[in-house]
Amino acid sequence: MTSVFKIEQNIPLPDRVHGPNRVYPFNALGIGDSFFVPHQKPSIGSAMDAYQKRHGVKLTRRQEGTGTRVWRTA
Repeated sequence: MTSVFKIEQNIPLPDRVHGPNRVYPFNALGIGDSFFVPHQKPSIGSAMDAYQKRHGVKLTRRQEGTGTRVWRTA
């Protein structure tokens, strides 16, 4: 049986990226602050959910033009 995956060797493992705040600036938001994410990224919703659960904050998002705006509400 032939595998559809090519086995490769000596490929270095990249550094680990921890959590959604590496991509999105959730930790910099004060209540009422917002940031814009151009071209709706599918990961924004799951990143928001994970951050809210870990940090006990409230975030919301709305479509805005060609992207999404995220606000901290509490």
